[in-house]
Amino acid sequence: MGTKLKFVKKIMRTKTFWFFFYACVSFIIFYFLSNPQTWLSSHRPYYVDIAHSLLQGKFNIHLQITFDLSEYNGNLYLYFGILPAILFITFYLLGLRTDIIFSILILSVMTGIFYILLKTFSEKRKLGIRTIFIHLLTLGFAFGTVNFSLGMIGQMYHLAQIVGELFLIISILALITSKNKYGIILSGFLISLSFLSRNTYFLSLPFFILYIWAFFPKKRIISILLFLLPFVFAFSFQLFYNYERFGSPLETGLKYQMGADQYKEAQKDLLSQFNIKYLPLNFETMFLKYITWDQFQKGQFDGNGYSIFMTSPFLFLIFPAYYFMIKKERKLLSFALLSPVILAIATLLLYFGTGFYQFGYRYQTDFLPFVFLGLLYFFNKFKNLTWPILLLFILSFIINIRGYYWRRM
Repeated sequence: MGTKLKFVKKIMRTKTFWFFFYACVSFIIFYFLSNPQTWLSSHRPYYVDIAHSLLQGKFNIHLQITFDLSEYNGNLYLYFGILPAILFITFYLLGLRTDIIFSILILSVMTGIFYILLKTFSEKRKLGIRTIFIHLLTLGFAFGTVNFSLGMIGQMYHLAQIVGELFLIISILALITSKNKYGIILSGFLISLSFLSRNTYFLSLPFFILYIWAFFPKKRIISILLFLLPFVFAFSFQLFYNYERFGSPLETGLKYQMGADQYKEAQKDLLSQFNIKYLPLNFETMFLKYITWDQFQKGQFDGNGYSIFMTSPFLFLIFPAYYFMIKKERKLLSFALLSPVILAIATLLLYFGTGFYQFGYRYQTDFLPFVFLGLLYFFNKFKNLTWPILLLFILSFIINIRGYYWRRM
């Protein structure tokens, strides 16, 4: 009996066990909390149809729904990344047509891998964080942030973000565990896939470049070039994809978008999409906008979004966490972890849209994994789980679950 117990304890100490635990358990939870019609597609199952088109060697959409699609030369296209459709082909060939189950599966796998990332980074940096905090952050990432509602809805822009975030997380994990050039190339390949799901994930490149510079002192330049090589192919494919759909390698299709007349002026070209005049609204939405008690009680929220600190109160811990990180780590690593967050926020503050229609602020997925790596430094300093900290996480779970049930209607 004692030998069997030791064996079980040994298994439970492994990252592989916790990956499968989180992937399976979170899938069950997501499934039972999701819409009763989960096995049906969302009301905009564009990636399902694109998967069908890809099997026929085409990129256009054949559905009668036109909202948020781009019309060009009499054909309908989706201006989001193509990667979710490519991944969905396996589902399609198996006879499954539900983008909601697919999205929940992606979110569940991401939860398991994120645990491994947090645990591995903590070990690599010798942070000595108690396992309970790794679990708490993993749960917070899946159930206490915008990831929860994004992954449960299954629609096109939600799915593009979740898939891209998954490959961003795997690419970070591949880099910090890399021992040679092949690991670096793999990391570059994975972040390239992330870019093909949502282009803004390329804003995380400074982290990878700075990390390589800091931790691969031999042949730094060659290592960086090897990392960027897959991205060159991904960028070239994106240019080809744009050209095949809209007749120009630089046209993503935004200016042909249907059903968004309020954005027509901003979408006419790339320069119009980014302007300092959008900064006040974006800043308010990203950092200041709060949910009133009346809105929470009635479950009636604003689709333009809310502050990341309002929907995930535990993210307030990032401010002391960054202070501890800068004091503890070498300057280059601190800057590597901060750079994608700063760059993404600076870019998003100038963007013409806040992410409507959403609960919370969905664009935070562009930098959210790096914020959580920063949060590890808070728990490196505070070793005990106190009620105020636990309360912040519990509030985050409640708010996001409440927001999801509003958003899915």
